[in-house]
Amino acid sequence: MTTASTQGSPELAATRRLPSLDGWRALCIISVLGAHCRKSDAFPKELDRLFWWLFDGGLGVRCFFLISGFLITWLLLKEATACGKIDLKSFYYRRFLRIFPVYGAFLLVLFILQSMTSYRQDMYIWLGNWTFTTNFSSENPWPSAHLWSLAVEEQFYLLWPGLLGFCVSAGSVRKVYVFLILAIVIAPVWRVVSFLKLFPAGLAPLFSASSFFNYCDSLAIGCVAAFAFMRLHGKVESFVFHHPLRLSVIGVLLLCLPKALGQFNSLNIVIIPLRDTAQALGLVVLVLQSLFMPGVARYRLLNHPWVMHVGVLSYSLYIWQQLFCSPASDFGLTAVWWMSFPGWLVPAFFMGILSYHCFERPLLSWRGRLRKV
Repeated sequence: MTTASTQGSPELAATRRLPSLDGWRALCIISVLGAHCRKSDAFPKELDRLFWWLFDGGLGVRCFFLISGFLITWLLLKEATACGKIDLKSFYYRRFLRIFPVYGAFLLVLFILQSMTSYRQDMYIWLGNWTFTTNFSSENPWPSAHLWSLAVEEQFYLLWPGLLGFCVSAGSVRKVYVFLILAIVIAPVWRVVSFLKLFPAGLAPLFSASSFFNYCDSLAIGCVAAFAFMRLHGKVESFVFHHPLRLSVIGVLLLCLPKALGQFNSLNIVIIPLRDTAQALGLVVLVLQSLFMPGVARYRLLNHPWVMHVGVLSYSLYIWQQLFCSPASDFGLTAVWWMSFPGWLVPAFFMGILSYHCFERPLLSWRGRLRKV
């Protein structure tokens, strides 16, 4: 209790690196990799149901969104508190150094593969890839289909920091809450409209399965959690320490029940709008608890050095893994071990490690110098 309590002190909100979050990123990428195993060549059909239950790739991506919303808001609020304003130019430069080099390298490799193999994707898909609008298309080929989530993140980066910075400069941060609540309310409605196709044909891209508006509640819930973490730190900490088991049970139930109930088609009217929101709320409960109590048994693994390192590699792994879990036939190949289950995980991890340590890490040192706090 002493260790957890010490790490849950007021200094936690002002630290440069929060506990447990890299561990959550590791769980996210493992969920995605496990889910993508089901798409890989030679995956045993008898394992399909087991992997469906164990690895929820959609939940993993939504957890990435929640963590992004939390971290970006936490960093911006820290900067606003320390400097009195948010430097958007510095923010976007840091984001560029983190996101674009490896993203651009992946697209370059994909273009080379299109030039040298039978792989093809239409020009409008390339346009979507380069403009971070892949999420508004429902016809993305599998090797670049995962870029929809990066598009959602970039759209969040374009909207949120400027809005928050404007409200901070105007001294009306409370207005931000209205926008966050709207995002949390709009997303379930948007999912219903998308599912029932209650939209004009001309607006179909806005209602694609991967539309920003279907996922903005996960991002917004992460943002709200950051406000609570920064502005109500003592109260949140006290609540977490007074109800440790109860909060863990609530968080796990909010994560697991929607997936279990999703087996019943008769509950679609509830599951479709509310599943993602309920799971995001369950995640945020567990994430906040793990920030304040990283030393307790159920969160200790999240802070193991190896697990944390997988979390650090998660963006690199996410970008490159799609090339190896794609059907070999997409590139004019017959079955090869490094594009088949489970062998494809070896080159996926190799490329992730190589990309991070040899390419991204030097750029991250420049990015760190630009941080105000």
